[in-house]
Amino acid sequence: MRKFILSFAIFLFAGNVFAAELDNKSCVGEVTEYKGILKIFKEKDFRGSIVTDNNTKLFSGYALKTGRKSEAKIVLIDKTGIILTEKSSLTFPQYNKIIADNGTVLFKVTKRDEVQGFTVQTKTATIGVKGTQFAVAVDNESVKVFCKEGSVGVKSLKGEFKRYVKKELDEYNQFLKDQFQDYTQYKKELKEEFVKYVKEFDMKPNMAVVISDSNEVKNIDFPENISELFEELNKF
Repeated sequence: MRKFILSFAIFLFAGNVFAAELDNKSCVGEVTEYKGILKIFKEKDFRGSIVTDNNTKLFSGYALKTGRKSEAKIVLIDKTGIILTEKSSLTFPQYNKIIADNGTVLFKVTKRDEVQGFTVQTKTATIGVKGTQFAVAVDNESVKVFCKEGSVGVKSLKGEFKRYVKKELDEYNQFLKDQFQDYTQYKKELKEEFVKYVKEFDMKPNMAVVISDSNEVKNIDFPENISELFEELNKF
């Protein structure tokens, strides 16, 4: 009987400690819908556990990871919507700061003011927004950023970006063809002239860039699958 009472007391104490730890954490949002395999990682939990219910609460310090052919929809406490596509992972330091660790993630961010801006951190850049729809795709070689609506500010985490400006490059290319007979000798100067070294830059609607691990930034087109995901994002 003594052993039972002692074990029960230890159980109650452990439960109270766990509850106290949750109280000290901030709820950042919840998983509202998922399909396939979704794992949740709590602080200092390297193995993770399988999510079995919608409306699973997310607290600061938690992380999510989807498996193959899996997807999760997340709503933050300010109603910002997130789609986590297959084989992707996110970490939630706090509700207005997300770390995109791997894979493709779409965001529908509610309007924010200057103080409560929303940021997404990747391995090469921090993306700041105040109200927009955008996506981030992270793989072993690069980070791709797709701005669908609103505006996105992209800031380098280390050093400066080597930013290629394609539109201006094409205009200058034509100018040289019109002005100089021997165009070949100006190719090197042309390339150097239209590479900008910047710490940060802004993105406008329907603009997409790829950032290499060496900090080179080039404009790219919107792939069809990303456009389809944005249509899905608008549904919730």
